[in-house]
Amino acid sequence: MPVTSSHIIIADDEDLVATSLAILLRDLGHRVTVTHDGREALDADEADPANLLITDVQMPGMDGLTLVRMIQDRRPEIPAIVITGYGNTVPVNKIKPLIILQKPIHDDAMALAVATFLSSS
Repeated sequence: MPVTSSHIIIADDEDLVATSLAILLRDLGHRVTVTHDGREALDADEADPANLLITDVQMPGMDGLTLVRMIQDRRPEIPAIVITGYGNTVPVNKIKPLIILQKPIHDDAMALAVATFLSSS
């Protein structure tokens, strides 16, 4: 469990996925903001900057990769965890720092990915 609470924004249009991730991350001691699309996530990050972004790739309106790029344009240091059910379609060389997780997401894999980015926060 982190010594200080890190703020994590989740952007996923699937309520079950977003809620499950939020429960896991709160149980790990993080402060979580759940959003359901890219615009909502951008607004949430502007109002209360996150230490980490977790986003689905496929969302209506703004896709997750566009969301990551837009947030990293403002704050290049923010890490992102991208979750996808579409295989290796994420251009990993264009987004850093980044971890890609395949759906279905296992709690231990998500906890490890989050700890990788936030262990020094």
